[in-house]
Amino acid sequence: MKFNRKKMLILFGLAVAVTLVASQAMALTAPVAGSFGYEAYDFFINKLVKGPFGAIASVLLILTSIIFFVKQTLAPAITCILAGVLLINASAIVTSLGCVM
Repeated sequence: MKFNRKKMLILFGLAVAVTLVASQAMALTAPVAGSFGYEAYDFFINKLVKGPFGAIASVLLILTSIIFFVKQTLAPAITCILAGVLLINASAIVTSLGCVM
């Protein structure tokens, strides 16, 4: 594939222009009591994920990843570590992605 300098400069300029024109990020705050989707958010995020179920599940996922590392199966081990970390930080991830239930 031939490197086309003019085409790359045009694409770079377009990327810079789009970045500078962006107006705002669409991240939202967690729903408050009485708003749409608060009951679902409260049950799934506050009660399950941030509660004892989420803590136990994340610890078990990380311990499972240690077992996979001992067996030298790297793909499931890395998957379990990522799932455990995502479960620990689920409430911050939900609000930063702007999810509304």
